[in-house]
Amino acid sequence: MNSDMYSLREKIIRLFILLGVLYADAVPVPPEIPEIQSINEHEKIYLMWDNTAESSIDSLTGYSDFEGYRIYRSTDGGQTWGDTWDRIYDYSGNFVGWRPYAQFDLIEELDSLHCIYPNPFDNPSATGY
Repeated sequence: MNSDMYSLREKIIRLFILLGVLYADAVPVPPEIPEIQSINEHEKIYLMWDNTAESSIDSLTGYSDFEGYRIYRSTDGGQTWGDTWDRIYDYSGNFVGWRPYAQFDLIEELDSLHCIYPNPFDNPSATGY
């Protein structure tokens, strides 16, 4: 192996080691949990929540990249979150979760407009990306 290839190989190995050290503890953090209120009427339940989750900043990217809400329904106190046909399986046949009872996502345009990050021009103490 010539010296240029050896040098490049060494630099790549050092880069991977450095990235491993920097991101070893990097674990995605879920968004803030919104405060939820419910009102029940005859055969109806109204759910309301604040926008705390929508303002959460992603710990890995530094962006506010909120996607939407998923609502699950349990009829047995949280033991299960749907019927057998609501189960989701991976390609190996392993049970991995439940299909949401309802899902509310931002449309693509609103999602792209919502993605925000700290702006050092408006706030000198913020770090920009």
